[in-house]
Amino acid sequence: MFNHGGQAAFEAGHRVNGSLLGFKFGVWEGDHRVPFIARWPGKIKPGTTSTQLISSVDLLAKFAALTQQTLDKSQLADSVNVLPALIGEPEDPLRDTLVLCPHSPAHLAVRKGKWVYIGAQGEGGFGGKPGTHTAGGPIAASFVGNVNSDIENGRIKKDAPPAQLYDLEAHVNQTRNLHNEHPEVVKQMSALLAGYAPQRPGPKKGKDKSASKREHLNAPSKPGATTPVAASSVSADNKPTIRSPNFVVIRSVKSFCRIDASSGGRNLNQDTRS
Repeated sequence: MFNHGGQAAFEAGHRVNGSLLGFKFGVWEGDHRVPFIARWPGKIKPGTTSTQLISSVDLLAKFAALTQQTLDKSQLADSVNVLPALIGEPEDPLRDTLVLCPHSPAHLAVRKGKWVYIGAQGEGGFGGKPGTHTAGGPIAASFVGNVNSDIENGRIKKDAPPAQLYDLEAHVNQTRNLHNEHPEVVKQMSALLAGYAPQRPGPKKGKDKSASKREHLNAPSKPGATTPVAASSVSADNKPTIRSPNFVVIRSVKSFCRIDASSGGRNLNQDTRS
């Protein structure tokens, strides 16, 4: 969302997203890629930069390790301990996959290695015209001068691919959609994304009269009365069954600035989402 504050900053000569494509609530890099700076005298070497891909959700596992706390898998969810990236540079990636979840569920995306795959056109955020508080999308991208191969005069081209694939190592500003040039990568990334995407609910069906009657008969007859629990919702030991979600969606944040050695800080490339 390129809101009034962002537009005022732009008019004053400041680009809040730098040269990155996209705005708040969207899935392009300008939405979620931000600097991540850490300072720990005696532990973090000043002026260094990490290339590790990390997420804000990873801070949970990192602080647990730092404070020597033990968390089980259900508590950690998708959190990865990134402490090694703060105090050194591991040879292998701590993580290479992240799911990006913008405002629009149809624009769920996945990052793996250098590739990011977006399963739809556009950024999936707000799409108002500049001048409105909910400005964003292709029209706002053109307004600030961003270039993208799918966009022309603030609109998605009629012949633009149905989805998007970007090589962030070659084009961090996402100037070129490589969807049609790498069909094999698209196939792999779309399959990976499908494994994270939640199941869509089926079409709603109208209630039959017998169902309504059963619900009426099972309803409490007076304050304090209870409704019978369906047998399918209790376990063998007569305890309610609690179902946990089968996936965790995270947002990504990735840094793009280098810290001066005099600052005593360490800058990490961080790519998230929650």
